[in-house]
Amino acid sequence: MSTVYLNFTGQTMATSAAAHAWVSTTAYGQTLTATTTATSFSDSYGGATLVGGTADCTFGIADSSDQIVVSSTSVTDTVNSWVSYTLPTNVNDLNLEAANIIGVGNSGADLMIALAASDTLVAGSGSDVMVDNGAGSEKFQFGANATTDVIYGFQASGANADIIQLTSSPFSTFSQLQSHLAQQGADTLLTISATQQILIRNTLASSLTASNFALSLNLTGVATSFDDEFNSLSLWNSSTGAGTWKTNFLSGNQTGSGSWASRTLTSNSEQEIYVDPSYAGSAGGTTALGLNPFSISNGVLTITASQTPTQDLAALNNFKYISGLLTTQKSFTQIYGYFEIKAELPSGQGVWPAFWLLPADGSWPPELDVMEQIGGKNVYETSHYVNSSGTVTATGFSSYVPGNSTGFHTYGVLWTPTTLAWYVDGVEVATTATPSGMNKPMYMLVNLAIGGNWPGNAPSSFASAQMQVDYVRAYSLSSLNLSSGAAPSAIHTPQPPVAAADAYSAHAGSTLSIAAAQGVLANDTDPNGKALTASLIAGGGPQHGTLTLNVDGSFTYAPAAGYAGADSFTYVASDSAGGSSPTKVTLNVGQTAPTAKADAYAGHAGATLIQTAGQGVLANDVDNNGLALTASLAQNGGPQHGTLSLNADGSFAYTPTAGFAGTDSFTYVASDSLGSSAATTVTLNVTAQAPTTQAASYGASAGHALAVGAVQGVLAGDADSNGLSLTAALAQNGGPQHGALSLNPDGSFTYTPNAGFAGTDSFTYIASDSLASGAPTTVTLNVAAQAPTTQAASYDGHAGQTLSVGAAQGVLASAADNNGLTLLTAALATNGGPQHGTLTLNADGSFSYTPTLGYAGPDSFTYVASDILSAGTPTTVTINVLDPPPTTQVDAYGAAGDVATAVSAAQGVLANDIDNNGLTLTAALATNGGPSHGTLTLNGDGSFSYTPTLGYVGADSFTYIASDSLSSSAPTTVTLNVAAQNITGGTGGDTYYVYNSADQITVAAGTPNESVIATCSYTLPANIQNLTLNGSGLTGAGNALNDTLTSLGGPNTLVAGTGVDTFYVNNTGDVVINNSSQTGDLIISSVSYTLPTGVHSLRLTTPGTTAIGNAAGGNYLTSVNGGDTLVGGAGGNDVFSVSHSNDVVQVAAGTPNETVNAWCSYTLSANVQNLVAKTAGAVTLVGNTMNNVITAGTGADILTGGGGADTFVVGVADKLETVTDFTSVDRIDISAFQSAGLTPTFTDYGTYSTVGFSNGDVIKLLGVHASSLAVSGHYIV
Repeated sequence: MSTVYLNFTGQTMATSAAAHAWVSTTAYGQTLTATTTATSFSDSYGGATLVGGTADCTFGIADSSDQIVVSSTSVTDTVNSWVSYTLPTNVNDLNLEAANIIGVGNSGADLMIALAASDTLVAGSGSDVMVDNGAGSEKFQFGANATTDVIYGFQASGANADIIQLTSSPFSTFSQLQSHLAQQGADTLLTISATQQILIRNTLASSLTASNFALSLNLTGVATSFDDEFNSLSLWNSSTGAGTWKTNFLSGNQTGSGSWASRTLTSNSEQEIYVDPSYAGSAGGTTALGLNPFSISNGVLTITASQTPTQDLAALNNFKYISGLLTTQKSFTQIYGYFEIKAELPSGQGVWPAFWLLPADGSWPPELDVMEQIGGKNVYETSHYVNSSGTVTATGFSSYVPGNSTGFHTYGVLWTPTTLAWYVDGVEVATTATPSGMNKPMYMLVNLAIGGNWPGNAPSSFASAQMQVDYVRAYSLSSLNLSSGAAPSAIHTPQPPVAAADAYSAHAGSTLSIAAAQGVLANDTDPNGKALTASLIAGGGPQHGTLTLNVDGSFTYAPAAGYAGADSFTYVASDSAGGSSPTKVTLNVGQTAPTAKADAYAGHAGATLIQTAGQGVLANDVDNNGLALTASLAQNGGPQHGTLSLNADGSFAYTPTAGFAGTDSFTYVASDSLGSSAATTVTLNVTAQAPTTQAASYGASAGHALAVGAVQGVLAGDADSNGLSLTAALAQNGGPQHGALSLNPDGSFTYTPNAGFAGTDSFTYIASDSLASGAPTTVTLNVAAQAPTTQAASYDGHAGQTLSVGAAQGVLASAADNNGLTLLTAALATNGGPQHGTLTLNADGSFSYTPTLGYAGPDSFTYVASDILSAGTPTTVTINVLDPPPTTQVDAYGAAGDVATAVSAAQGVLANDIDNNGLTLTAALATNGGPSHGTLTLNGDGSFSYTPTLGYVGADSFTYIASDSLSSSAPTTVTLNVAAQNITGGTGGDTYYVYNSADQITVAAGTPNESVIATCSYTLPANIQNLTLNGSGLTGAGNALNDTLTSLGGPNTLVAGTGVDTFYVNNTGDVVINNSSQTGDLIISSVSYTLPTGVHSLRLTTPGTTAIGNAAGGNYLTSVNGGDTLVGGAGGNDVFSVSHSNDVVQVAAGTPNETVNAWCSYTLSANVQNLVAKTAGAVTLVGNTMNNVITAGTGADILTGGGGADTFVVGVADKLETVTDFTSVDRIDISAFQSAGLTPTFTDYGTYSTVGFSNGDVIKLLGVHASSLAVSGHYIV
């Protein structure tokens, strides 16, 4: 049964289930994938990718380059590793199977077990369990990201004692750490921080000693003997002897011929040469090559190794790479001490960065390698020396630092007379005795080598690598407080200051100032005996005020306005070595209530008393906290005899109750944000006032009563200062002198002037309320006579006619007399007559008006209406003189297609139109009124010319307007009927251009060479042979003659007549239709084309085009210019005429009786049976695998049958014909010779035989013996 491990909270750690399937790699770099059950992986070759599944998996790892990919989070996977390894995501169990390797956790809850001795387990950021399974000498490492972790099997003593490494903790000595150990039953709990704890199972705290812990070196405040922070780079100058860093080794020349030997280590077979900006090479040159491997940025030195420029290879002894070396051989040497570099290292094959020490006297060994790396995750620490037997030997260690090439780490060595101790990131990782010969001053070296015996050469693809250095430091033993024989653990490190919490009292609104003697440092202590300084931590200022904290601990604090209560700030006490823990200072801020004073104000009855803030209740109050005061009514503190609005700033408005006069009061409280005053009373003294009246004036009309309502009455402008209602009454003897008055208490009144009176009248009244009366007030009445009222009028007349209007409809018909009189008269106003006619105006308002001849438009006259007392204002009468528009008639005209039609004025569009004003008419096109199917010129006299669009037949129209000098008619439409043309031909050779399918052409029978070019669909009339369609989407049809139909543009349709027609097509979309029984039609095409049904001949004129026969078969497909493809129809019996050897004939298998007529050498394609030579020139004819019939021409042809039983046909006078492959199944047809009475003679020439005839014709048979030939019927076999 497997061991159960519990995590920090007591939960059992999961382990993987036993495997049910096993998979292994068979070569480097393979990818393995888990089965659906628990799977065990094994990789013995390296570079593998192992992919987990949905069940538990176990991964056997023998190479750090192996990659594990697990996507499931619901399984428990385990890594068994024989090399240093970092747990991948989603894998949480790790077993280290070999000694001296390192296992690194991830962010999950990991179970990591060391099964061999001297392993290192590095906690991840999860809650981990780490186990020494019994081998001992293990290291348990915890960094800043560790949380709550558990150690099992810890061995606190003995030869195999374990070590806990704390790489980021507040402890620099065991005594500091010891106070954070606590016994919990059988376990020991180490509390590092609030979030970081380590539980050591089954271990007593008392058993733990300093040797069980490796703590980070704290060198803060320790003086350095050497320190380069690389804010700049100081290179040693051989001429001046000044500078820090030398750029070549101790031996050999620094410059000049052969200097390359001091700039590389040939003993290591390294590939680089070390250069600097001033180096001129080793070939004797004196000009610097300008190669600089060093750069500085933000305090970081970068050493770059790169390919040697081609032009510099000769000067650099043909080394492939350049890089940088820095040594302190000329500037700094030291015996013993602590030496440290902080660096980020390169990665990849062939890189070899190092930090090391060599003796200043040039001897070797000893050599002390602080850090070396060869491109991987391990760094190496080595001591080279001569052992007791006189042999050069080395003691070395390695440390697994996975992030050495992705971030900065520190690498250091403590060299004492007795001990060497190496440190990574301030934690001891290895120790050994100091060799006996390592007792002389040494200097430091920093370099980036490329290639060599150890890392191996860089790959051919290598371009560059970089080593970055933050600093190089050295410390002497004396600065570390170490005696010559002291162990590394005895390094004294400064202790942090101890700060004590403080508390101070302050007052709201006041600044607190504390001197240094009472300041925050007054009760703090410094264990190092150094002077302390105080500083705020980040974000440590007070929350409710402002603070100035001085370095001596004195400070000033001003609380925020309005704040009272607790506040605080946090500081750190520091000396030159470090700082204390953050310490809190408490500030208690107190407050005092405001002081309010009683006030008194005077007001008036019925009036609102308003006091601004400057005279308000807070004006004389005091706030003891320095804050702004606000006022508010005390509970039940409002006035008893009025209403109050009290504002926060102390201003207020008080309105006494209507009718009240006397003393009133209210009570308020003054407050700030911290407290309130006692309730304070404000006194209000209210006095009464007499009413205030306004003298008024009213207008009246003679003969009419004036009635004035209360709203406009005599009290309307009066005011009652006491807020009461007023009443009006006539004063004694206060009535009017020229009329009668009725005055009501609410101020309304009625006044009637005496008959015939006009002028000024008045009366006197008194306004009173229940408390007081106003002074007598006079009201003025202005009585005026009124002028008559007239209305503006408008009348309509007609141009050239007199308008007569009677009195009933005259200008006085709507007039009114406002003085009550009954007689009004009308008369023209001065200069009031019309401008465009003559007028007679009668006293009773009737009138007659005659417009000026030819005038139309508005006219007017002005008159005055009067009674016996007054006259009205001049009034204008408008007369609208109207003009009727012309009257037009709809017209229609006929026109001939494709030609212009002219119409004179006598028959034009105005010929039947009428002008109602007797004026001359003119015609003009209406807007957008032109014809749709032609062009039009319309003249002003109504004449016009119209030309229809070519080819158009049908109705068209245009719209015009007839106008005289005064007005225009409505738009009127004219219809144009366009008829087709009838054309009669000549004696021959004519070309007819038609634009309309309805055009008729008449040509006499037998008229030669007549042609039609049509831009419309057209059928050839009788006796015309040629038709060309110029356009697309057109149809052209032939007649009974042997026609030629041509399509230009296209696609168009060509329809055969009953004759033998020829069709020219130039568009793949052209369609040829032959519905007649005529079989001799021919299509000549400049494009690829397919024969339609009913047409059997197709000729191609353009190279690279395709002709396709129709399904009926019997097609004649011809290539004129070569390079064409001829495709037979399904019916067979096709004839293909080829003119070039590159013509292609395509026939489907099984198609019968296909023939190629060749005007060139030609090879039969598949499925074609017959090949016929058609030229007198010598050609080569080659058959296919079928039983071919190959017919020679009249030239000296070469015939090859190919496979199959072939028949060769030779005619009389065919000269010399050669058959290259005559076999026993082939035959030669000599029927033509037999018909001519010629018999064959066979002659054997060894490699060939001939068949000769007496007319001199010869058939040459290659590879045939004459003895094998015979005549059988019409054939030679």
